[in-house]
Amino acid sequence: MSATPPGLAEALAAGPEGLLARPGAEVIKRSRRTLVARLAPGGGIPAPGAVLKVYREGAWRRRLGFGRARRAARVAARLEAAGVPVTVPWACVEGPFGGAVVSPLAAGEGADRVCAGASGGLRRAAASALGRLCGALHRAGFRHRDLKAANLLVAVSGAGEAAGTLVDVDGVRRVLRLSLARRARDLARLGASLAPAGLRRSDCARFSRAYAAATGLSRDAARRVLLAVAARFPAAAPAVRA
Repeated sequence: MSATPPGLAEALAAGPEGLLARPGAEVIKRSRRTLVARLAPGGGIPAPGAVLKVYREGAWRRRLGFGRARRAARVAARLEAAGVPVTVPWACVEGPFGGAVVSPLAAGEGADRVCAGASGGLRRAAASALGRLCGALHRAGFRHRDLKAANLLVAVSGAGEAAGTLVDVDGVRRVLRLSLARRARDLARLGASLAPAGLRRSDCARFSRAYAAATGLSRDAARRVLLAVAARFPAAAPAVRA
């Protein structure tokens, strides 16, 4: 976790409206329960910028310790401690509006956009990066009920190497036993979200090999997970052929 920029926690504590009013602030997602905005560098925010997420929720959740903002900050810290690449909030606050977190802007683009726009070699590197990220998540004993391409960023270096980062932890849960069926549901959900990117057999194979290596499962167990994914998401079937 990087150090919190000076003054940012105080600015957030004054209310997210002040951050949203800054020059260059751009709302990128708005729903009934959440608002996500990209904040430009400046005013204590270092380059390349930051992401503000506001949770609209009742006061009862916060009084009972169920505030979503604080939970997101705790989960991100636990994931980082477990070795999962994730953006960890710089600051977290709760107030009459609900809760809010400000996190560093992670490098990269959404996994779906990267896979759709990259050449063959870069696309396969991105698929490997996603496999390593998902494998690390599952190896640490976490599942993600909203594991989709938009919640995973992939950064590709000039040397053609790729790295993945988890940027939304609202659907992450620590489970006592991460069954093969739960793993398969997570990966099937991700596969469905990547379908428009037109992944090819070689891309799926790279993902599968990277996931199996990172998750710590035996080869046989990893194959059973991927076969279950193929049953739910037929486009992944070429990746699990013998």
